[in-house]
Amino acid sequence: MFTLFGLIRWVSVAAGALVGGLAGLRLAVVGGGAGGALAGMALGWWLGGLPYTLSLRALRKDLSGADSVALKQRLVDEYYISGMILDELNRRGEAWASLEGEVFQMMRSDSVLRRSIGFQNLQRFFPERARAMSDYDPSAPTEDCRQRVAKIQASSLC
Repeated sequence: MFTLFGLIRWVSVAAGALVGGLAGLRLAVVGGGAGGALAGMALGWWLGGLPYTLSLRALRKDLSGADSVALKQRLVDEYYISGMILDELNRRGEAWASLEGEVFQMMRSDSVLRRSIGFQNLQRFFPERARAMSDYDPSAPTEDCRQRVAKIQASSLC
């Protein structure tokens, strides 16, 4: 998936190559231009990754500072970062049974995106349940998804 962070990184690489190449040309003509472009690309790659790294660090700090009740609410509201929220709740030793219910709730959603993220979370955090639901397709009609989730919740695995 291509994001704003990816765009920033690639623009930084291109800008680094341009600036490094021009600086190298002034210092040592053609060989310097090629070497400067390579050095500029490497520096651009590193600098272009900083916004992502800093944002991720800030989000992790925000999640670690929130109480468990707030995190469970964010799990419902901010499903697009639910994997990170589940990681934080797991780190705190939260009861997985209640979290499994939240994941199943995502998988019953009207939104295909929310169902897809819910199924990814199920595969990552509850792999035995995911194996039992190998026929689940988040892009299937909503009612089919809800029936499959209800079936697995009612099974003896609960």
